[in-house]
Order: sequence, then C-alpha cells, then structure tokens
Amino acid sequence: MLIDLAIVVFCLYVLSQVTEGRFLESLEILSNKWGLTASVAGATLMAIGSSAPELAIAMAAVFNDGGEHADVGLGAIVGSAMFNLLFVIGICAIPKRIDITPKNIIRDVAMYFIAVCWLLWVFVDPNVSLVESMIGVVLYVIYVIYLLMSSKKEGGAPPFDCEEHEARKYAPDDFPLSNFVVMIGVIAITCHFLVDSGVALANALKISPVLFGLTVLAAGTSFPDMMASYAVAKKGEGDMAVANAVGSNTFDILIGLGLPWLLSILFMSNQVVVQSEGLIENGALLLGSLVVVTVVLLGLKRLSRSVGIFLIACYLGYVGWIIVNYT
Repeated sequence: MLIDLAIVVFCLYVLSQVTEGRFLESLEILSNKWGLTASVAGATLMAIGSSAPELAIAMAAVFNDGGEHADVGLGAIVGSAMFNLLFVIGICAIPKRIDITPKNIIRDVAMYFIAVCWLLWVFVDPNVSLVESMIGVVLYVIYVIYLLMSSKKEGGAPPFDCEEHEARKYAPDDFPLSNFVVMIGVIAITCHFLVDSGVALANALKISPVLFGLTVLAAGTSFPDMMASYAVAKKGEGDMAVANAVGSNTFDILIGLGLPWLLSILFMSNQVVVQSEGLIENGALLLGSLVVVTVVLLGLKRLSRSVGIFLIACYLGYVGWIIVNYT
C-alpha cells in the first residue's frame, strides 16, 4: 500500500511540473500569435493545456481494463469539475478582488450547462453508445470554433506580456510541435501508472474507486487548473481565471469523457459501461453548484475574498457529502 501511495504522490507531482512548465508557456505564446482575447484564451488553450492530466487519466482508465479503472477515470472527471467550479474560482478571489465581464461568464457557463446536461443524459443508461460519445466530442468542437471566431471578430489583443517570456529566457521558437508530443507522451505514461496505483490503493484502503477518483485524483489533477487561474487572477485577469476554470470543466466532460469513450467504441469494439450509481446525484450537484456560482458572479460582477471563502466552504461541504455517501 505504501508503494502505491508513493507512486500516486510522485505521479501527481510529475503532472503538476509538466503541465505548469513549458506546456502552459507554449500555450501562452500561441495565444499571442493568434491574437486571442483573454477570456477566449482562458476557455480554450489554457483550459485544454491544464486539463491534459484529466484527459490522459480518462484515456488510461478506459483503455486499461475497464471496470474499476473506468470508475476511477469517471470519478476523477466529475470530481475535478466540482473542484474547478468551487475551489479554483474561490481561491482566485483570496489575493484580491477581481472584476469580471458578465457577457463572457454567460457564454462559458451556458456551454458548461449543456455539457452537464449531456453527461446526465449519458448517465441515464450505464451503457455508453456511439452516438452519445460522438455528440459530446462534436459539441466541444463547435464550442471551440465559436470561441475562435468570436475572438477574431472582437479583434482581441494578446493577453500575455511578451516581456515576461523574455524574462524567462524563452523565445517562441523554443516551443516546436515536438515539445507538445513529448509532453503529452509523458503525461499519458504518468497517468497510466497513476490510475493503476490509484485502483490498488483504493482497494487496499477498502474504499470505492469512484470515491478515490472524486476526491484524491480529482483534486490532484486539477492543481494545474488552480495554479493557472490563480496566477492570472493575481494579475487582475478575472475573466481569464474564471474562463479557465469553467472551460476546463467543459473540456473535461465533453472531451475527457466523450473522446476516450468514442475511441474505445470505434477502434477496440469495447462496450463502455459506467457505474452510474451515485453519479446522477453528482451530476445534479454540478448543476446546482453552477447555478450558485453563476448567480454570485452575475449578481456581484466581481469576486471578493468573502465570496471566495464561501465557494471554498461549499466545496468542502461537497467532499464531506461524497465521503459519507461512498463509505
């Protein structure tokens, strides 16, 4: 058990280092090159980059042995969504009050709402069909296309300071496509060991693999999201911080679940079955927390320290609820 615990901790550390290293920095450079607005960059490139661990875990879980592995991957995605929505947005308000743009919040929240509704639809029947998985992937592709088109229409300025890259002694040419391939490979291999050890650790502790995914893996793999949002929040980029948190959730649900399911059905002829027990309730909580965050953000048009503490308390209450229900 101690060996499995050590592997889990080490894998989570590797994921945080890889994701927060040149991977995110290369995403910043792409944002500058493409002239994306801050909120669009947060909802697309930053969200996708910081959500790479969740996607890799879901891939490793579905293509491993199914069963408990798939339960761990599914739990990590759902738990990560709650962590991002409540804890990440809450922690962004702790350093200082940040202002937000209601129009951007409505855009990202609306798509996230659609993603959660799709997830609940899938959970109604534990057997995931080809059509269900395809709809998830297509919805995300349409969302990204819309964001990119709206950013170009608005004529967004580069959201990152190029001088900051010079201070780090990195130039745009230091980030070729091969870096992405290598880092994605490292993430995939790391997540393979993380899921295997996570299942073994959950069994040794005699806890549900879904509970382990909803808590430990969800928080661990979401740390890159938190670090990215917190960093831009300190610079006063409230729209980008919130867009990253909400956009990461949309990516995690539609691509983090939809894509592995789709590939498994298409290329491995596997019957994907989810352990839907308790996940309907989690999906309902996702919708409820989304309503709370949306009302707070649109009502106040800013994130204050008191709001941040309230959202963090809500997340801790959620963790308490799932521990009681899964033990």
